[in-house]
Amino acid sequence: MISVNSHTNIDSIIHTDLSVPFGRHTFALFLFLIFTISLPVLLFRLAWGNRLVPFLQLGLSVVLAISLAALVKIPFFKRRDERDGRVERYGLDRMLNFPKSMRHDPRIRAEAERLLNFNHASVGFALLYPLLGGVFFQAEVVLQACLIPVFFSFRVCYEFASDAVITQHFG
Repeated sequence: MISVNSHTNIDSIIHTDLSVPFGRHTFALFLFLIFTISLPVLLFRLAWGNRLVPFLQLGLSVVLAISLAALVKIPFFKRRDERDGRVERYGLDRMLNFPKSMRHDPRIRAEAERLLNFNHASVGFALLYPLLGGVFFQAEVVLQACLIPVFFSFRVCYEFASDAVITQHFG
């Protein structure tokens, strides 16, 4: 459920930090998430004969990560810019996350992308740091001595990324 949780977490970040109001797009997003979550679960249950599916959460996370990444980026919609007449095509991601009045604002889109990148860095840090700790505790003394700088560099990279998101510049 990592992909679903990170996706709904991204939406809560967008609504709170970017002051995006709730509206029809939020309702459409929830319907989209319910459909994309329930359909793979139903298919997994049918494939395993309506019993408990082994490693359902892991399989669901992989299927949802792939399907959400593919579905929301397909450019279904197009819009003509009034200023220069360019035709811009966009996918479901903009339509589901922003109301019509904010959907094409480049400042808000850049800020949402910045928050999305920070969220991905946080999820990556939260997943990799315990794995690195497990390797550290199972290793010999020489490997532990080599892994200590890796811990510090990993932490510095995360702090640098979080400071860049929070303050727009480091220092």
